[in-house]
Amino acid sequence: MKLLVNAVTGKWYIVIKAGEKELNHYQFSVEDFLPERMGLSLQPGNNMLLTPEQDLNIKVNGWYLYGVPAS
Repeated sequence: MKLLVNAVTGKWYIVIKAGEKELNHYQFSVEDFLPERMGLSLQPGNNMLLTPEQDLNIKVNGWYLYGVPAS
C-alpha cells in the first residue's frame, strides 16, 4: 500500500473485514524520514594498471553532511 506524499504523520490503523466479520487490525506509524547524507573523497593508488593477482587499493575519506539538502 502506498501512502500519499502529504500523509499525516502519527499512528495509523488498518482494519480488514470480510462481510460483517472483522478479520484483523494492524497499527503502524507514519514518520518523516530523511536518509543520512555523506560526502566521499576517493583516491586510487598510484598503479592504475592492474593484473589479476593485484588488489585494487582506494583511499576513502568520508564525512557526514548535515542540514537541509540542497535543491
